[in-house]
Amino acid sequence: MVGCGKMTSGITVSAMKMEIRSISAGLHDVRNVFGFGSFFRGERTFSDIDLAAVIRDQSNDGLAIYYLMMDHLSALTEQYGVEFDLLVFTDKEFAFGPLRDVSFVPIYCAK
Repeated sequence: MVGCGKMTSGITVSAMKMEIRSISAGLHDVRNVFGFGSFFRGERTFSDIDLAAVIRDQSNDGLAIYYLMMDHLSALTEQYGVEFDLLVFTDKEFAFGPLRDVSFVPIYCAK
């Protein structure tokens, strides 16, 4: 059976983490960003790159942060030819463990 998804050749996890850190560092309300899914498990093929962003509970507009991050990620889609899926949680939401049985790979942590 032929595998589905894109090959990871040319895209390394460490390079992608650096790109995502660069985006996240410029967004005040973003506290953490984690990767998960087949790309971050190092699988040979993957269909997209899955990200979870955690924003401050006091953030006024999580939806605006989502769209801002997706605007930046769309530039990476053009550059690397891979789609991104982004989930945004507040601190409180993330503390409840919204995604069970998922191994998160830390990418960015606000200081």
